[in-house]
Amino acid sequence: MPYPEEARMLALDHIAAIREKTVCAHCAGQPIEWHNIEHEVKGNRRVSRLAALGFPIHVIDKEIASCVPLCRSCHMKEDGRTTQLQANRPRQKGDSSPPQACKDCGELAKPMRRGLCRRCYDAYRGPR
Repeated sequence: MPYPEEARMLALDHIAAIREKTVCAHCAGQPIEWHNIEHEVKGNRRVSRLAALGFPIHVIDKEIASCVPLCRSCHMKEDGRTTQLQANRPRQKGDSSPPQACKDCGELAKPMRRGLCRRCYDAYRGPR
């Protein structure tokens, strides 16, 4: 049930003014997002959605009062998205690939240049 356009603009301006003054509850960073555990179940009560649809200011303020202001980084840590992203990375910090055998001489080397060790690659390219 969207409200009139002027109500929407008023709500968005109200949210922008609050966000300017508010800092993250964990690290005092900005810009902030509003975190509430209930938003997992009741996604239609998110502050950004209420403002985008132009809900009355008192409804938005009531929802803000039940939320914790967090910067993006802290918000992702709080709801587990940071852990999920790190778990889904193809290579973890500290991982490295083992040395490979050179196609030309068979010597183990790292890094490879078109499948060749540095010595064979330089010989392949010729004098500069």
